[in-house]
Amino acid sequence: MIMSITRRSLLSLACLAVAPMAAWAQTWPAKQPLRIVVPYSPGGATDAVARLVGQRLGDILGQSVIVDNRPGGNSNIGMQHVARAEPDGYTLGLVANSLATNNALFAGLPFDGRKDFAPIVLIASAPQLVAVAADSPIASLTALLGKAKAAPGELTYGSPGSGSSAHLAGEALRQLAGIDVRHIPYKGAAPALTDMIGGRISYMPMNTAEAMGHIRGKRVRVLAIAAAQRFPQLPDVPTSAEAGLPGYVESVWFGFAYPAGTPVEIVDRMNAAVNQALKDPVTKQRLTDLGAVPAGGSADEFTRFIASERARIERLVSVANIKAE
Repeated sequence: MIMSITRRSLLSLACLAVAPMAAWAQTWPAKQPLRIVVPYSPGGATDAVARLVGQRLGDILGQSVIVDNRPGGNSNIGMQHVARAEPDGYTLGLVANSLATNNALFAGLPFDGRKDFAPIVLIASAPQLVAVAADSPIASLTALLGKAKAAPGELTYGSPGSGSSAHLAGEALRQLAGIDVRHIPYKGAAPALTDMIGGRISYMPMNTAEAMGHIRGKRVRVLAIAAAQRFPQLPDVPTSAEAGLPGYVESVWFGFAYPAGTPVEIVDRMNAAVNQALKDPVTKQRLTDLGAVPAGGSADEFTRFIASERARIERLVSVANIKAE
């Protein structure tokens, strides 16, 4: 009898604990602002994606949406803020590759990308490409790889910094092609691009979201796109496989994530709202204009995608012994 009473009491306590959360999830979204934390400065591609999709979300959910830029620490400052936020459905993060990479690149982070976030949805991706200056004598990816093999250690590639997505894309190219090239880290993409255009570095991995303006301005030339299919806005640029390096597939991606512990019902409702936003023709076109490929899908699909990216990057970082600055 005593055991029976104890079990019943415990079940009653559990129901009391769950009931407020269930009621709270049912009333979401209440009339309070949604806050999208962007761990990067205003004006970049990540910020633009957050504002574009956030505006459409506000229309769909009937909510005001605030974009809260918290840059610094290779996105770690903003990511920490999301991880520590109340899991009430009103604070979410615009997450990118760093969610899958930073635990491998930084020691002693105050959050765990594996445990402290509830992925919502993959919004879009921007394929990486291999770019050279418009007047570079290197005419193709095959020529670049041939030159690198003929003169080990002579070619250089730039990136916005050690551990950046461009650095990791460049390292993936180096490992897959079996070439000996030198990485030159810069403090941001702009000085790296300036040096490439000026002939001081040989080439640079760039994603389509950051490269399109420079391509249209004829400042850079693209040797290949690191994707399985050609990019619609660059129909004449071959894929890496077509250019002689099958398996070289790299991208910058953007998604939304809540802090861990956010009720599943809220995650699912936000997922549905974002998928609805991504079906809007105007939103799709604006993402395309940014150089991104709209995605969408379920929260489970995004979770599995992040896990696969994390495993791949951890192997890459381990082989090259990369540490972020």
